[in-house]
Amino acid sequence: MIIENFPADLLLGKYELKGVKAYGNKFMLTKSERLLSLIKRVSQELNISEEDLDFSENSLNRITEWLKKHVSTRKLTKAEYELKRKNIPDYIDVDDWDFDQITISNIIDVGTYFGEVMIQNHKSKNLKWTQFLRSRKNVDFGHMIIKLDKLEMNPVDLVYVFCLKAVDGRDKEDGLLGLYKIWEEYIA
Repeated sequence: MIIENFPADLLLGKYELKGVKAYGNKFMLTKSERLLSLIKRVSQELNISEEDLDFSENSLNRITEWLKKHVSTRKLTKAEYELKRKNIPDYIDVDDWDFDQITISNIIDVGTYFGEVMIQNHKSKNLKWTQFLRSRKNVDFGHMIIKLDKLEMNPVDLVYVFCLKAVDGRDKEDGLLGLYKIWEEYIA
């Protein structure tokens, strides 16, 4: 299931509030279906049992293995690059590529799985998904986040950054599990 027309930069602040809220509602309505689809795709491709993808911490190792094989980019057109360059300060380097739509869809699905691992392994903390709508200037605006004790976590953005590093060969060997362990420390 590919999410069509989701912005490759994941920035939702430029969209009307009605549309952003619709995204949040759709996220919640389709979350279970999308997770089941991801689990099926990963288990089939890695030739493992769906039960191995049980939202345990260690299941993130298999998700990482699968995701790294499914990160694809596309070269920006000249107009797309110029628009991207215009919106970013000159002192920041800008790549001439973005993730393709299938990769964006996978990032959202894997980010959702990552978030569910956090929620399901810390049930006593009553963690839950909520949509961040406080400030359009915040990179998390419109995204589904999880409020931890000390701060808010945007699992989709974390997976997006992980994939950026994977493209550049800077991803860590411990993958999403290592990222999970870092964020777990913010739960008191």
